[in-house]
Amino acid sequence: MNEIEKPVYIQVIENLKEEIMHKCPNEPIMSERELALHFNISRMTARKAVDALVNDGYLYRIKNKGTFVADKTLYKSNTLYEEHEDTVYKNLYFNVIPADKEIAEKLNVKVEELILKIVRTAHYKGQPQTLDEIYFVKKYLSSDDIANISKVVDIKKCINESVVEQRFYPMIVPFKYAVLLEIAQGTPIINVQSIMRNHLGVPTLFFSSYLNPHQVTIQIKN
Repeated sequence: MNEIEKPVYIQVIENLKEEIMHKCPNEPIMSERELALHFNISRMTARKAVDALVNDGYLYRIKNKGTFVADKTLYKSNTLYEEHEDTVYKNLYFNVIPADKEIAEKLNVKVEELILKIVRTAHYKGQPQTLDEIYFVKKYLSSDDIANISKVVDIKKCINESVVEQRFYPMIVPFKYAVLLEIAQGTPIINVQSIMRNHLGVPTLFFSSYLNPHQVTIQIKN
């Protein structure tokens, strides 16, 4: 696929990532206006690209001062996908289902389109770390993918091949997941929702992870 066929904001994200890797932590980047001029794009497109990099932990904003390069040592801390070698996953649910309105909106598909849903827990040293709901658009999966589910749920590989947008939501642990996470009903937790897009900007995977607050912490640099 030619580079020109990628959405403009995806191209900008990729170019900015390359520039960021050569900058020092806390170094400012160009303003949205400067980015728009530099890449010959609209300010809205520039803002969309910067928002994605802020959400992924590459950049951070200070109000009325600008946008800065985040500490590279925190990139992985700002996402959920730094796995221990001894992490054990237990698949609790696996089925092809029609997308409801919420999932259809996340994956930019029609309601009732077929979705592969997986629910699993991640354990480290016997302790539940997260409970994950994973939704794939079925039409992007082959029969071999579905037969080899462990390869399909290789989140690290998906990240390396995707642009990831994340949102963090404080909430009370859902009743149905408290027991699986081995925490008390009413415990405050963080739910991290991630949408992964391919090089064309098309959503292919929605990942909703409920964190055990006694086992998992997230560091976000402001």
